[in-house]
Amino acid sequence: MPSGLALVFAAIACAQEVVVADFEGDAWNSSPGAGASGGWVATGSAFGSGPARGTLPGQMRVAGFVGRGLVDSFVGGDVATGTLTSPPFEIVRPFLRFRIGGGNHPGETELTLEVDGNVVRRATGRDSERLLPESFDVREFIGKSARIVIVDRATGGWGHVNVDQIVLVDAPVDPVRDSADEEARELAEADASVAAAAAALADDPRRPTCHLLPAANWLNDPNGLLFQPDSPNVPVDATNSNEGGANEGGASNGWYHAFFQHNPYGDGWGEMHWGHARSRDLVHWQRLPIALGPSFLRGEEHCFSGSALNKDDGTPVLIYTSIGRSIGARLPEQWIAVPTDHEWLHWRKPAEDPVITEALHVDEKGRAVKVREWRDPYLFRAGGRVHCVCGGNFDESSDGNARASAPVARAAVQVYRAEDAALTKWRWLGPLFVHPDAGVGDIECPIFFPIGGTGGTGGTGGAGGKWALITSQGRPVDWFVGTLDEATMRFHTERRGKVDAGCVYAPSVLHEGVPQPILFGWIDGFPETRGWRHCLTLPRRLALDAAGNLTQEPARELAALRDPARHEQHGDVVLDQGAPFHFTIDGEVGGAAFDFELEGDGVAGIRLAIGATEIAVSDLVGSSNPGAGGAAGTTALHGFVDHSVVELYAGGRCLTRVVAPAADGAGVELRAAARVVLHRIEAWALTPAVAR
Repeated sequence: MPSGLALVFAAIACAQEVVVADFEGDAWNSSPGAGASGGWVATGSAFGSGPARGTLPGQMRVAGFVGRGLVDSFVGGDVATGTLTSPPFEIVRPFLRFRIGGGNHPGETELTLEVDGNVVRRATGRDSERLLPESFDVREFIGKSARIVIVDRATGGWGHVNVDQIVLVDAPVDPVRDSADEEARELAEADASVAAAAAALADDPRRPTCHLLPAANWLNDPNGLLFQPDSPNVPVDATNSNEGGANEGGASNGWYHAFFQHNPYGDGWGEMHWGHARSRDLVHWQRLPIALGPSFLRGEEHCFSGSALNKDDGTPVLIYTSIGRSIGARLPEQWIAVPTDHEWLHWRKPAEDPVITEALHVDEKGRAVKVREWRDPYLFRAGGRVHCVCGGNFDESSDGNARASAPVARAAVQVYRAEDAALTKWRWLGPLFVHPDAGVGDIECPIFFPIGGTGGTGGTGGAGGKWALITSQGRPVDWFVGTLDEATMRFHTERRGKVDAGCVYAPSVLHEGVPQPILFGWIDGFPETRGWRHCLTLPRRLALDAAGNLTQEPARELAALRDPARHEQHGDVVLDQGAPFHFTIDGEVGGAAFDFELEGDGVAGIRLAIGATEIAVSDLVGSSNPGAGGAAGTTALHGFVDHSVVELYAGGRCLTRVVAPAADGAGVELRAAARVVLHRIEAWALTPAVAR
């Protein structure tokens, strides 16, 4: 028997909400809902004989309904029409709340409320299969009898309507107040979708095991990279020592957090969320619940790329580009999110969002400046203040606006300064950088950070006050090194090169809280429809060489993946046309994961043969990939083969390729067209970095 207190709580709950219909029955006349007499009546063919049980045949994924049943007039497709009418019920609360989705066709696909035989309220969908809450103010009708009529008269695209959970309540839907509950609901759906897709994945010889990727479905850009010290009192900008940061070559005294673009509902692009993982050592990753999803009630459709930073008080913030419902319906906006727990597992978007909008783009004469393709914010500190850069392009005509007779679109990086510690108020400072190549029309994912020589960075610029800018304007991705004029916030470039000679795009960099900047990039080029798609690069340490070029090397922490029991070493190996070298530790059918190092005078003349693919080391160290000085004369090559991913490092440069592993287990060979003597070949099998 329930306690008296339980009965009181139950009475309060009943007083707050009266269910008109929840559509959990099997037929329209079997579950009338509280306060109604008789059942629902369907006409035509669109609604079938009873509530739908989720997505119908031929329909895109339906989400956002409660329980197991809902109204869905897609029965027979969009060509079907009909009506669904409720029994009469008394209006006993001031607001009627319901969930609705489907087509945006007022008068044709809609839910209507009738009082005294007249339609007094109506609502339609948003051309989306996600049901979202809406409400009618019905205070003027309290005590009267009413009925609901759900209508489908449309026969074209989006010619259907979805409805669920019709209740009488005391408060209307509030987009900001109710958004947290909707986001929690959607994130639970997203995590469940990934878990189901992961459980259905078959063993796949192409799937990497040492690179970071979600348990299933789509991945693209790395977004926020953060270091979370175990002690919250350690300064987050301790970049020149191991105190409060990561210990080079081993486990850290904190967590590395990596966020990434993720579609939890399929292995193709769509429904952009932020996936999340963390690691103690940059190598072994723990997958975490999805961090961010669209706030549909607040008009979001996607959470596009962005970055992360620990604020001055040590608490983290994520910043990203918010894309409105139906791409193009509203301008992009920059939103932030902050954690709700000490583990940084769950995040909320404050009411202040958006924090940066295009309304800031006003020149000194008060004229609006249009920045196109404006997105991908990246946070950094300069001069003791937090700043942000965003990509895109703008018209570089004489007056800096779009009024010239022949406007010239130039790829540019815009810069902003935070005006408060919470990072909710910002000021536009103009373009930090305009791409020097006139043919480059757009910049995505700009990354701007201080950089020093080998072994560390400076607090506001490395050796000589150097800064690095990475721009994704197509492949290969560019890097620039130069100086920052903090008075004007303009970046002056001195050196230039390519981040990767292969298939890496949209990298991001962690540069605070660590002794040396760490880069992750997005590797694309994988085959479709395998239940997963793409991965991130292995972590790369960044530095400047003596000439001021940006150099990359695999993070020393990766040695933790080496299996000492599966190791081979050879000296003075001769390669020529008739004498290739075959690694013996990669004999698994369909590929393997291993790490190898080579030393010899002719490394640039070697080709790696993997299945039907050959990768020439000259593509990495040759003059076609400008960057680190003297790379063409390199005598050492470091490589990783992770099933279908190959990453090569030499002379401070990188080359990444996606390949098809040999199905017969032939493995990887080293080949040379002319005689090459390798003084050392050493290789280790690699253990997985993250469980499937």
